[in-house]
Amino acid sequence: MDRVQEHRQVTDLLAGPGAPADPAASAARVLLVEGEAGIGRTHFLAEVCQVAARNGYIVAAGRPVELGPPAPMEPLVSALTGIVDVGETTAESGRQAWQVERLRAAVEAKAHSTRVLVVLDDLQWADSALISALRILPAQLEASPVCWILARRRAAGGRALDQLFTLLRATGATQMTLPHFDDEAVLGLCIDTLGAKPDRALRVLAGQAGGNPSLVVQLLKGLREEGSLVVGEGHACLTGSRLPERTRLLVKQWLDVLDSGTRHLLEVAAVAGATFHPRDAAELLGITPAELLPPLEAAVAAGLLEARGDDLAFRHDLVRRIVAAGIPGPIRQSLQVQIGWLLLERGARTPAAAALLMSGARPGDPHALAGLDEAAARMSAGAPHITVDIAGRALELTDPTDPLHIPRVLAVLHALLAAGRPAEAVKLADAALCGNATGAIAAEIMIIQALALLPMGQASRAAETAWAALDIAGLPQELHQRAELALLQAETLRSGNSDLRDLAQQIAVGDGSSSRPLAIAAHVLLARDAWDAACLTTALDSLEEAVKGTLGATLDAGQPHPGMILAMRLVQLRRLDEARQAMETVTGGLGTSSPVAWSPGLAILRSWLHLAEGRPDEAIAEARTGLDEASAAGAHLLAAAAECALSAAALHRGDLEDAAAALTEDRRAAGRPPGDLGLPDLVAAQVAEADEGPQAAVTALSDLFDSPQDYYRLLLSGPATPAWLTRTALAAGEASGAERIVAAAGDIAQRNPTVPSVSTAAQHARGVLHADPEALRAAASGHTDAWARALASEDLALLLQHQGEERERTVQALDEALSQYRAAGAVRDTARVRSRLRQLGERRRHWGNRRKPASGWAGLTGTEQRVSLLVAQGLTNQRIADRLFISVHTVAFHLRQVYRKLGIGSRVELTRLVADSRDEPPP
Repeated sequence: MDRVQEHRQVTDLLAGPGAPADPAASAARVLLVEGEAGIGRTHFLAEVCQVAARNGYIVAAGRPVELGPPAPMEPLVSALTGIVDVGETTAESGRQAWQVERLRAAVEAKAHSTRVLVVLDDLQWADSALISALRILPAQLEASPVCWILARRRAAGGRALDQLFTLLRATGATQMTLPHFDDEAVLGLCIDTLGAKPDRALRVLAGQAGGNPSLVVQLLKGLREEGSLVVGEGHACLTGSRLPERTRLLVKQWLDVLDSGTRHLLEVAAVAGATFHPRDAAELLGITPAELLPPLEAAVAAGLLEARGDDLAFRHDLVRRIVAAGIPGPIRQSLQVQIGWLLLERGARTPAAAALLMSGARPGDPHALAGLDEAAARMSAGAPHITVDIAGRALELTDPTDPLHIPRVLAVLHALLAAGRPAEAVKLADAALCGNATGAIAAEIMIIQALALLPMGQASRAAETAWAALDIAGLPQELHQRAELALLQAETLRSGNSDLRDLAQQIAVGDGSSSRPLAIAAHVLLARDAWDAACLTTALDSLEEAVKGTLGATLDAGQPHPGMILAMRLVQLRRLDEARQAMETVTGGLGTSSPVAWSPGLAILRSWLHLAEGRPDEAIAEARTGLDEASAAGAHLLAAAAECALSAAALHRGDLEDAAAALTEDRRAAGRPPGDLGLPDLVAAQVAEADEGPQAAVTALSDLFDSPQDYYRLLLSGPATPAWLTRTALAAGEASGAERIVAAAGDIAQRNPTVPSVSTAAQHARGVLHADPEALRAAASGHTDAWARALASEDLALLLQHQGEERERTVQALDEALSQYRAAGAVRDTARVRSRLRQLGERRRHWGNRRKPASGWAGLTGTEQRVSLLVAQGLTNQRIADRLFISVHTVAFHLRQVYRKLGIGSRVELTRLVADSRDEPPP
């Protein structure tokens, strides 16, 4: 660290006049330097002495010794020895005054011929004679070219030294406090010490030194000596977690100079954690806040503690860790439990209290375990992930024969369900049900397990488990209704039980005796049935009623928010503004249930919304987020939904390999019977059509083409779906299947005369089937979705071309399709339409105006990048040409440009570049 500001102050001191006539000029001739232990004060003073010597000063530097009885004024006498004749020192007070006068005269005489700088460090160890001398000499020598730098550890040395510094400041001395190193300086110190750049873990650990250079250096040297660092190829990697002995000894030196009361305070504070309140420290020490003040002031003055808002904290977290580790284990654990309970009784800092109790609790310790129970109960509403850890720790330390074992199992199960970790909940419930759980307790475990099975896609097992819970005699009403809720939610994911539909109807129109979550589940099931029957207004009304039910309510931990389902339906109808409003009911805090478990579902929903708005890249990012979260939690149903969204977005963008890869997992995750097609099946068929042709799609969706009236929900998945299905069936030579699709789309439109999007969808499909240009024109103008408008325009262009209409109208329709596909972010479809235009002798520019570098990956055009990625996937030039709707010669041309810009000469090198880049494009 350069310490530019501090060196500037020294420069100002040394640049003073040779012999000021005005006594007040002495204000600039004394510099008082303070700094916490290890801050680099001695190193800084050594640099100052070198600078002064280069500027013509005679430098007299000295420091007291920490151990042993000092000789009177020994540091000053030692510093001046060799510069002036100091004579002999004496302990007699009268002789001391004589000695000070002799020193003054000798320095003054020397200053007649040269400038003198006196530097005294570590004055916290100074004897009373030296302190007395320093009260006199600077003032007596103020007329001579003599500068003084007096340094000490910050606020150390006792009252007499404090009074000396106060007196000197009052007479014009300059005060300097050496600051700690900033992050950049600490990084530089690490590199200088190790000769290598530290990894992230080592930087974080070094950052716990609070910018104290000595602590950083001793930490790094100790880690290296004890084999906790691996240094090589310019990098230093942390391999161990134990703090080295060097660091412990350094901190011990700092603490040894403190009184026992201050050390005791620091020990309690270290156990308390990152921050603590002085009131808590006083109570733990058994003293009053007034009695706490002296040790607190001493710790702050020593630079070990600092204020952070209303709390206090260690300046260096490394010091806190070392102090805490120095306390014997059993005592530390007892302190942790004591402090944890104190914080709980204060009604605040529950996470900190929980962390202490989790560390301090021992198996079978009822006091500590009761504290964990209390902390888990307080955290359950807003932080289920933390609650899982707290309740899990309590359960881990509880003997299975303890009467509190089962209640703690239930606490963990509730937390896992709220945290969106269903797989863990199911596993724990299985273990608990194999134990001694009976009666209502067993029923509650079963209900939680049933609710956890739903996001895992095991709707049938969930229903069986809920029915088993209902069969238990004497079930309280609350548990009875929760079991019914699980049944209704399971039925929403599958079909086949008309009795549950009757139950849902009774609850929805009932007398209000049902719980709010149960009523919401009933409305959601009825909405599902109405949607499947293409009664869209009824379905939306039921979902809106369910959303209203969430106002001011706490949903069951295993219950999805109906606002997410409503938003998805509105996205499918392309009522996107309303969809966003529905999402706000989920994320805007209208209900009081924690949304943690809904996070994957919200990400998936955002993915579909981005895709509908023509942002496939954002859609892919959100789908990957949802997939990662759902997979980590074992929520297979949500993972399958995320894969479906990811595949649809990748297909939209033209990445067929990614689209196909996203659907490699089992799409039966929802627990539907094999013949019951879902949205993932439709997306998979669209991928198959793009990759293998229309016959592959028709084969995959044969049940849909045979009986589309059984799959209205698939026809409602998007405004262009009926037309795409019709086009695909005709291309595969399945005219009867196309007719059935058009008839079903017409039936949906007839049932929903107030829903324009389904009428336009039916008109579009009819136009494709009957080769009706007017219907296609009306669909192209009626669709509110850019991709659907583009598809209708493309269908119109193909029809006009087939009918031999004038070329200009065909080109106009293709241009409109091109524009809309671009707006939708549909890269592959854009390339296809551009290819059709080229066949008509029309070339459309498809590059941007952004200036590109001449070489490197950033210098490749969009087409060149896509060609490169397809080469890396192993595709031949012919397959790449088919994929991008360009000629084989054009592919070869693009490859030559890629080789030139990347400085390579083969497909192997290109593949290696792409592979080496992993998730990022090659540089």
